[in-house]
Amino acid sequence: MINANKNFMKKKMISPFSGNECKEIEYEYEFTFRGEKFNVMCKRWECPDTGQCFSTSEQDDEIFLKIIELYLEKHPDEREDFKDLQKN
Repeated sequence: MINANKNFMKKKMISPFSGNECKEIEYEYEFTFRGEKFNVMCKRWECPDTGQCFSTSEQDDEIFLKIIELYLEKHPDEREDFKDLQKN
């Protein structure tokens, strides 16, 4: 049986700055897309030793898709323009 507990498969990331394990943090950021502002909850990694933050390409892709989803909520008639970006 598969354990559905989210902590079971907790992600780990090693800092490229110090070689130690990083902490995944969540924050809200304001993006401008097609002249409109959107607030999106984002995730990134923080190095415990240097305090420097970085993201993975997967985290960046997730943010971009969230921005598109928020934009399309306001402009559903433009959905066809983004059909190739929809999640499977």
